[in-house]
Amino acid sequence: MMKRFFREIQRQEEGVTLIEVLVSLTLVAIAASGVYSGISTSLKVTKMTEVHYLASTIAISRIEELSSIDVTDLDNSYNETDTNVSWTGVNLTFLRDTTVVTNADDSRTITVNVTTDNDALPANVSFSTTFALWE
Repeated sequence: MMKRFFREIQRQEEGVTLIEVLVSLTLVAIAASGVYSGISTSLKVTKMTEVHYLASTIAISRIEELSSIDVTDLDNSYNETDTNVSWTGVNLTFLRDTTVVTNADDSRTITVNVTTDNDALPANVSFSTTFALWE
């Protein structure tokens, strides 16, 4: 009787059924889609961070460029909009808008806005600083 019992158990566990294979494949597919989604989101966030960093660098470089000019010489003649501002090694162009305002105390407020022209990787960065005369 014992032999018969073990033979029946062996016969029942001889192979994997089609249902078990399908359930396993479904679980693997769900796990893989989660991993893919995480990697995709991570890559997009990394690219967005890079674009914002480049936009910030372009804005700061313009402010540094204007800081080398004597404050009394800074006026609205330095207001400009630069299109197609690019960065070496990057396939993006930026729009840079510079505004210089003379304040009541004769200081100058400089605002630089940088945006991308790419809808897939939007970035809008604004930096502002004030230069004052030394007394």
